[in-house]
Amino acid sequence: MKFYQLLHDKALFNGLPLYIRKSSLDILCFTLRRSVHDVARFRYCEQKHNRSIVDILLNLLSDMLLMERTTLLREDILITKRIIRLLGVVAVCGLSTPELKKFLSLLRIPSLFSISLLQALKAILVVNDSIVKAYPLSFFDFCDSKAGLSITPFSFPFIREYQISFWFRVDSYPKKTNTENIQYLFTYMNNNNGLMIYLEDDLLCVSVSNGPSETTLIKCSDNSISEGVWYHFCVTHNKPRMTLFANYQMSISLDGHQCFQHIVRFPSAATIDTMTNASIGKGFDGQMGPVYVFNEVISSSSIDVIAERDAGKPSKESLKKSVAPKVLSVYHPQRCDGRQVVDYHGGHHALLGDDAYVSNLVSVRETLTSLGGIACLLPLFPTLLVEHDELRADLYTEVAGCPMPCGWEVVLDT
Repeated sequence: MKFYQLLHDKALFNGLPLYIRKSSLDILCFTLRRSVHDVARFRYCEQKHNRSIVDILLNLLSDMLLMERTTLLREDILITKRIIRLLGVVAVCGLSTPELKKFLSLLRIPSLFSISLLQALKAILVVNDSIVKAYPLSFFDFCDSKAGLSITPFSFPFIREYQISFWFRVDSYPKKTNTENIQYLFTYMNNNNGLMIYLEDDLLCVSVSNGPSETTLIKCSDNSISEGVWYHFCVTHNKPRMTLFANYQMSISLDGHQCFQHIVRFPSAATIDTMTNASIGKGFDGQMGPVYVFNEVISSSSIDVIAERDAGKPSKESLKKSVAPKVLSVYHPQRCDGRQVVDYHGGHHALLGDDAYVSNLVSVRETLTSLGGIACLLPLFPTLLVEHDELRADLYTEVAGCPMPCGWEVVLDT
């Protein structure tokens, strides 16, 4: 946040010593390259400043590229290259149409930085084929104790069975204190009665209560949750069908692998009545994908299809029509109206907290396609090959150890 404010103030940024600007830009690039979801969290600062970080970087570059070659200093070259590198990192979350047009227009300007700009464009357009587990394109980001989704109070909806599934990713755990460190993922509670799904330190926990003296707590102690990793969670609570005297069983799955299954008493709707605490992601520091709540259990194959779609993976299978009637509520990042998350299924809408944001990643390739695709890049080729030929020759001459024309010196930063 502080570095964002620093970039926002051009005069303050340019007034800093060279080593501070270089090191801060390098550290930021190194940190954000870990994951596109870290970039998305960094870009949430835009919503507080009402200005895109991409737009700020493009304006800084425009000033540099329009400067006369003879007025460029060594530090100008070093900082400009790092700004271009940072632009290639933060733009992976998407560019608006005006931003992409402005970026392409910079390539038309003859400069020493054409190759760096091309490398940044390549980094933006390259499709991530290294997806191992999940690459959600739509998710909620919760950054503080005031974040989360507050669901409109309503009566406890489950009578015979329920099923809840979602993707989540912990950004960081709070520093350990004498008190318990709990981050809530999902809550359907009235006083001490109801259902809670939360993280206690790095352990996933599920609590089912029918009163202070009737609480069943499940801790998945064999599966610690790591920071910066996406996990898919699914809990199923029902009575086995076609069995007359069977007890209710709860099953918990993490990334498709069952980590708990045992008899657990079903929460009583009569005891809970109206839920005064219905929320998602309260006090959670991380991201969550769409949250699905079913009042009837669907098949594991249907859960897998939904999980694959939300993980950014193409699924060959389609959902059966029998799934839709079993949906109670869906809280999806793409179904927002301002600060309200609209539940099209059950009408149990939710409000985004103060430090809760929504991110829907859009590929820059899609934006480029909307502008005409490769046809937008073709006019750049003559400029890059002809107009910049002299500039490249100058750079090669300098590398070879020969003096530059007019006594001008370029120091290449490696």
